[in-house]
Amino acid sequence: MITPLSSPDFLELHYRDDLLILLGRWTRPITLEESRKGYTRMLEAARQHHARFWLLDIRRRPRVDSANVEWLVGSYYPELPLALGGTVYLAYLLAPDLKRELAASGLVPADEAYEGQSFQMGKFTAEQEATAWLQAKQVAEKQL
Repeated sequence: MITPLSSPDFLELHYRDDLLILLGRWTRPITLEESRKGYTRMLEAARQHHARFWLLDIRRRPRVDSANVEWLVGSYYPELPLALGGTVYLAYLLAPDLKRELAASGLVPADEAYEGQSFQMGKFTAEQEATAWLQAKQVAEKQL
């Protein structure tokens, strides 16, 4: 079942009870302030649903702001495991051009850089791949 959650107008937020995944879709390009507001709301929703597996659709955001990335990687992501009681898995759904741009720029670390950390990230261009990655992480956690 998909449960819609309250969110700002630039973010669609749902919890997928069937997959245990928090789903956030950015609906338009956003400011740094809106980004922080949206991520703060996602953390509130994740706490409410005990959700440590997130699918974040940023395909409608043509650019990623370096100040936002610094805040996410330096402050926000490290807080997530403490707030949610375990490793948090973030599957980002990107437009192909943005994925190439991020890989070439080095602005966002490669997915492998997060392995073994208390938050892990995967970047994808297809929602099915992102969902499969999150489900594989759920299975791997159960085997620990």
